Amino acid sequence: MSKRIEEHDGHFYKYEKVLGTGSHGTTWKALDITNNKTVAIKIFGNKKINSRERSIVIEDWEWERKMMMALLAQCEPHAVCVIDAYIEHGLPRLVMDFVNGKSVNALIFDNVQPGDRPNGFKLLKDLVQGINIIHSKGLVHEDIKAENIIYDNDMNLYRYIDFGLACLQGSKQSAYDPVTGMVNLAKVGFPCSTYGTKYISSPVLHKLTTRKRKPIVPWSLLQAHDYWSIGVEVLRWYTLEVNKSYYLNEYKKWAGKKPVESFIENAHLRGFFPLYYLLNPSFIEYQICKIGDSSLEDKKAKAVLFLLLDFDDYSRAANFPLVVDIINGKHDHFFI
Repeated sequence: MSKRIEEHDGHFYKYEKVLGTGSHGTTWKALDITNNKTVAIKIFGNKKINSRERSIVIEDWEWERKMMMALLAQCEPHAVCVIDAYIEHGLPRLVMDFVNGKSVNALIFDNVQPGDRPNGFKLLKDLVQGINIIHSKGLVHEDIKAENIIYDNDMNLYRYIDFGLACLQGSKQSAYDPVTGMVNLAKVGFPCSTYGTKYISSPVLHKLTTRKRKPIVPWSLLQAHDYWSIGVEVLRWYTLEVNKSYYLNEYKKWAGKKPVESFIENAHLRGFFPLYYLLNPSFIEYQICKIGDSSLEDKKAKAVLFLLLDFDDYSRAANFPLVVDIINGKHDHFFI
């Protein structure tokens, strides 16, 4: 498909190169020849899928388009914007703004020296402020991980991508709770009971998703799940250097005779921390305490991570306004 040109609604898209491939499809860098603007085009599925799989792919496309349009009606900077959506050769496409930057996963592996990596507090601040806005629009992401966070060099901002597993509050995929009049319950089936990558699932939701019969989940727990995921990714960002030898030793045990050098390519599949460690409160506390106290930002990051990685999902949800206040500097006098 390289250099192929597709037309939709007066726009001519020239495909240039593959940016990445995920479970839902492939994302391309392309040029909108009409206005000379670089865009990203996500193609759902591939030509080899059968008719049944194609219908599922189209459902996935419709869902992600709906989620992003609900969020990005005014192009929220903390997430990529939807520009166009169409179907070509039986496969749906989403046209989005192109982000000049790398995913957090790539930044971690490309810059292993702490001084070469962007500030950890900057990552934490952008993610917290971004998810606060996303939740305020009645949306939960549900798949926040390093691969789905990208640093925009032009905007100097970490932005969320891939809303394929997102859930919209008050939509037909949710049910209104007449008892409380406030809590929305996510529907039992896809997609609101699909929590994405296991290693970033909060402890309560991890237990719920391992049951044969998946329960209805309160909306506040879905929000709390996003907070937990942010905490996990920021924690491993902060502790990458101090835990490097641990990661390598763990990889040797896991990979057997595979070369240790391929750890860089495969570590993200394990989430750095084995899942059973992430479900251990003592391990989480120990890792957070490894973060230094040399700066105000480090002290604030430690406090925020303790709140984001609270094992009680309801407490984590209730404490999020405090997280936002700490991030925005309202309680700096406590850390000086």
